[in-house]
Amino acid sequence: GRRITDVVEIGPGTGLFTRAYLGWLRGANLEFWDLAAIGDDLPGKKRICDAELAVRGMADNSADAIVASASVQWFNSLGRFLAECGRVLRPGGQVVISTFGRSTFHELSGIITPAATYLDADGLARLTPDAMELTMSDDGRTATVDFESASDLLRHMSRTGVNTSSASSGNIAAARSIVRQRITRLTYHPVYAIFTKTHPCS
Repeated sequence: GRRITDVVEIGPGTGLFTRAYLGWLRGANLEFWDLAAIGDDLPGKKRICDAELAVRGMADNSADAIVASASVQWFNSLGRFLAECGRVLRPGGQVVISTFGRSTFHELSGIITPAATYLDADGLARLTPDAMELTMSDDGRTATVDFESASDLLRHMSRTGVNTSSASSGNIAAARSIVRQRITRLTYHPVYAIFTKTHPCS
């Protein structure tokens, strides 16, 4: 029932998530931010930038929604980003994200040091600004992906994000350990969260 006119999506990638919501945001002003080039098949404005820095340049009360699918785990400070979103969003505005929980890549525990930050429900709750209310879904369910070989697993990791781990960003010892131990399965632990601006920022 709330009119949405200005939306920012962070890290659209292939546009899979974008196309899932475009149908019910007709007429909205869309802006896409990414560290990499953004496909011409997506509508709206495109901006190659660091989202954590770009949000600081937005005017107060200038957006209705800020959305990100599988992107915020790369942020240096999700808490600082959410605080900025609280300033930028109009009353009732929302930050809608999907990210990954602590069970993600548990098969590689002790082998790699994740560059991503995986948060559980308590971790996200602690980062919620006073001006926002958190609604989230983390029922503990996970999804596993099986690969033909450890080499296929390593190729998958290198293709699914920037600096996902020490194994995919040039750590030869970690990669060799994965191959030696014949690890061919990865677990993903999806977490979904909506932060709603309930009152003005102090």
